[in-house]
Amino acid sequence: MPTAAQITVAETAYHDNADYRATGSVTKAAAFMTACTRLLQLIPKRTAHGGRGGEETEFDPPVLQAELRRAEQWHSRHQANATPRYGCVHFENVGR
Repeated sequence: MPTAAQITVAETAYHDNADYRATGSVTKAAAFMTACTRLLQLIPKRTAHGGRGGEETEFDPPVLQAELRRAEQWHSRHQANATPRYGCVHFENVGR
């Protein structure tokens, strides 16, 4: 059974990285995908922490799965542009 701390970490990563498209961040997209996957593993559709009056979170698995697929597609389209290209660097006029 998942702990409240595990769920909180996954929720925090989900919210912190949800803006991957707006920021154009491949790294955030990867973290968002991981958070979606973890939430799908950890959380039933509805969960409550802290008893009555405590914190309650609801995630809809089909919505998370759709967000995960969208993030995977975005990530695969943009990952090639984020991959560093290694080439030859020429230094001219060095030592003058």
